[in-house]
Amino acid sequence: MFFVLAFWKDVKNKVSQLLFNITLIISFMFAASIVREQIIYRVEGIKRYNMYRLIYYGCSYGLLGSILMVYTIKIDSTIILDLRFLAVTIVCLYAGIVPSIIAACIIGVMRLLLFGITVSGIIGAATIIVMALLSGWTVRLPYRPFIRFQLMNSISLLCVFFSLSFLFKDIKHAATIIVYLLPASFIGGCLVYLVGRYIYVSRVTTSQHKKLSKMFSVMVQNAKTGTMIETPEREVAVINQTFCDMFDIPGPPHQYVGLKSNQLFLSHAPMLKDPARFLKTVESTVYSKESIVDEEITFINGKIYARDYIPIYEGHVYIGHYWEYRDITEKKKAECDLRKANKKLEMLSMKDGLTGLNNRRSLDKQLEIEWEYAQKEKEPLSFLLFDIDYFKAYNDTYGHIQGDECLKEVANIAKSVVFEESAFVARYGGEEFGLLLPRANQYEAIKMAEAIRQQVEHRGIIHQASDVFKCITISVGIMTVVPSENIPPISIVHGADQALYEAKRTGRNRISVYSHHKEADSNV
Repeated sequence: MFFVLAFWKDVKNKVSQLLFNITLIISFMFAASIVREQIIYRVEGIKRYNMYRLIYYGCSYGLLGSILMVYTIKIDSTIILDLRFLAVTIVCLYAGIVPSIIAACIIGVMRLLLFGITVSGIIGAATIIVMALLSGWTVRLPYRPFIRFQLMNSISLLCVFFSLSFLFKDIKHAATIIVYLLPASFIGGCLVYLVGRYIYVSRVTTSQHKKLSKMFSVMVQNAKTGTMIETPEREVAVINQTFCDMFDIPGPPHQYVGLKSNQLFLSHAPMLKDPARFLKTVESTVYSKESIVDEEITFINGKIYARDYIPIYEGHVYIGHYWEYRDITEKKKAECDLRKANKKLEMLSMKDGLTGLNNRRSLDKQLEIEWEYAQKEKEPLSFLLFDIDYFKAYNDTYGHIQGDECLKEVANIAKSVVFEESAFVARYGGEEFGLLLPRANQYEAIKMAEAIRQQVEHRGIIHQASDVFKCITISVGIMTVVPSENIPPISIVHGADQALYEAKRTGRNRISVYSHHKEADSNV
């Protein structure tokens, strides 16, 4: 009975010591991680050079192995047993073979210093270095990290078994000791691996987060757009210098972090052209949480900004507001100039370059508009088509330059006679002119045509080559119609053209009216 109690007490002490070893390893891993982040990595040289990091890991876990030897299990006066090999394998898994060898060398030296230079001490020191080399080989195998770690753990146990067998000269005795170490090594190894994995993933995630956060911060601060990010409580989380410059907010941007954003808007709203509307739209936008793109805001200094708003969600959780302001003053000015240029170009494309009257293109367009209106209102629409009699002979006699002057003079006469604002006079082509008279009946059209004809004749522009009169005269064709769906707009032009032909055929310097019953009534 006494032998059983003594044996149980011995087993209990050894298991407790190994469990304490595991606790030390896990505690040290967390402590080393904290020291690494808060102290070591704040030294710029260590962050920049990878070798410094490897040396740090090697020395740290070499220290861990040395501490584990203080809380070791003494097999006899010179042989000790602990889990210091886990310090070598775990650092090899996450930092590589170099820190593993550094840690093994430190542990080997401390084994000799703490327990004396003996055969068992030298074998123990050599064994831990062999473990490091074998772990460095194992860590390169193409397996998952957990499998590689357990392989390193198993190889380390074999190294311990062989070294104990050599020292005891008895394999059974060595196997008996390994029985204590095996469950502690496996269970402790799993715990150490999980903790190491957690620390490693947390470190990588934190590092990536810091890099992304720094990149985002630099991007926002150097952006040419005014950017502000708010929390759900409308507190400023991020604000850049461009935003402050836009709203004339003094001082560095970081001093406004944590401040209520509506205080910034309220204090600088007077510089807006419409402050009340601006503040109202901000509140309604935040309330609705609907994205806005290119909302224009005008400042009293003439600046125009485009505002974007994006509600920020993480999954389905609302976590903030994103505001972006872009200076589009130059863009709007360019757009305005372009519109003016296009309008001017359009006007030029609608004008006759010689006479300054509307051209045929604009007449066709205006005819469609007036035709649709007259059809809708069931009102008459009249069209006059007139040209200069014997104009080719005029050009041949007096030259094309004088002919151009003649066209200008006739155009000016037509413009001066046409007093109706709705009337539309145009150069139809060559020496032909067109006059569109909305809401004018046939009598009113004849009256207008006769007024133009008389004014041209009375102007007395010499035309010796004319067979009608020794001055410039015109012939006029008229058609009046009440538009309907059955009649195309171009028919009024064709009718006036036929009437003009009749006026020329019957002697020129006269007016002819198109009739539906007979081709034209001339000599009006």
